[in-house]
Amino acid sequence: MNRARIRTPSVGTRRYSKGSTNLKERLLAVIVLILLIWVTAGPFGLFRLYRLKEERSELKLRKEEINKRISSLKDEIESLTTNRELQEKLVKSELGWVRDNELLYIFRDK
Repeated sequence: MNRARIRTPSVGTRRYSKGSTNLKERLLAVIVLILLIWVTAGPFGLFRLYRLKEERSELKLRKEEINKRISSLKDEIESLTTNRELQEKLVKSELGWVRDNELLYIFRDK
């Protein structure tokens, strides 16, 4: 009693032809290529990330320069508020003021 068994595909399985598998592989390759281009050159891609990192480092350097300038200006303000001799020197040179017992000579250039 040798009976030939016939195999039937189980539920949910399908057999695809070689052409449809090839089409799926091509479609997948195209999708991967598009995603790769998007990740590198898109608006949030690697090129933009590189440019933003460069800009960030430039801004950090600029911030350091500005902080140094602020520090020197604070020192200058401190010295102007506490040093009477410096205050008098600036008033004399900038405003042309003199003390009661001083004379101011102005020489005109020819």
